[in-house]
Amino acid sequence: MYNFSEQFRATKSIIDLGYYNDPSWVKETLSSIKELKKSLPKNPTVYSIAENLNQPEWYVSQVLVWCYLPEEKLKIELESHGSILFYYLRDYITPNEEEDIYEQLASAKVKNATAEHINKNLLEKFSNNSFKEKKRMTKEEIQIEKLKGIDQTVWSFLNSDIESWGVDNEFKSLIKKIGKSSNYNLGKRESLFFIDSFTSYSKVGYLDVKSPKKKASLYDELKTILG
Repeated sequence: MYNFSEQFRATKSIIDLGYYNDPSWVKETLSSIKELKKSLPKNPTVYSIAENLNQPEWYVSQVLVWCYLPEEKLKIELESHGSILFYYLRDYITPNEEEDIYEQLASAKVKNATAEHINKNLLEKFSNNSFKEKKRMTKEEIQIEKLKGIDQTVWSFLNSDIESWGVDNEFKSLIKKIGKSSNYNLGKRESLFFIDSFTSYSKVGYLDVKSPKKKASLYDELKTILG
């Protein structure tokens, strides 16, 4: 069994092939990412992992996001483009551009097709001084922004209640971080993890309270944001 560093490098060597048109590559990538998630250090930070492994922070960030994507969603990403760089770059293109790229990639006939040419074109576009596109926010990042507008009292209620929910340390630390100030910032992986975990706790009924009235009202607001 690999340790985390070894598993990361093994997973990276598979991911970097990017053979989105090859079902065996997709299957192997899913399996390797699953193993990587099992070996993640507790409360990982992008910076610490990037430093320890001598990898770019953007790359580590995207790998961690893939670790927390639901398997079916990740499979769709792998089959449609298979590129961790494109997954990162597409936040800076329009939905129409993204759709056109998917159509180009889908026309490939060979199993070892990659999105390398797409990424090259996008990087050239981004290096152009006339490029003014703003980063697109993910659904989870939008939900995080909405949470910033909720009455801060809700985080005091949650800090107390989550002790009986059996939450993991990362979720607990994020609740405390968010409760300290409405000006908090979460990265893409943290946003994905937080919203996914919070939604799971909401679905099992932890936010279904009747009293006190203020808590019940704020928890109902949370459920609306989480969807």
